[in-house]
Amino acid sequence: MKQSTKWMSISAIAATIAITPVHATTVDAAEVSIENLSFSYDGQDLYKSYNDFSRALITKSGGMYKFVSEQDPVIQSIGLGDGTYVDYTKFAKQVITTSKDPLTILEELSQDPESTVPSSDVSNYEEITGFDPEGVPYTGEAVVPVVTDIY
Repeated sequence: MKQSTKWMSISAIAATIAITPVHATTVDAAEVSIENLSFSYDGQDLYKSYNDFSRALITKSGGMYKFVSEQDPVIQSIGLGDGTYVDYTKFAKQVITTSKDPLTILEELSQDPESTVPSSDVSNYEEITGFDPEGVPYTGEAVVPVVTDIY
């Protein structure tokens, strides 16, 4: 049950925004663009580009796909082009309970201080720079083991 709920949640953001191209999503009427998704994972607040997230779901391959499908991250917010992060739960509830376009919902929520993530929290987000073979994310440079002696 937990797995199907997780996939519904992950698919919701991709499906609601799938009407637009995979590159940075922009709508003239709403003046909103989706740049990043932030995740809570293993006590960390991480983010990755929306492009990478979308590409992973479309191709069903790579570290990002393994991260989303096997590591149980929680999407916490949607990063917009203006630097604002909108709470994902509030966005998802609006998508389900209204007939408004998802990008219009993001535009409206981005103007509501109760629906945005404080900049002090956003400043603690760390960018995911890669994944190990199991899909566990890392930030910064990958640590490559050094062989010092060969027998």
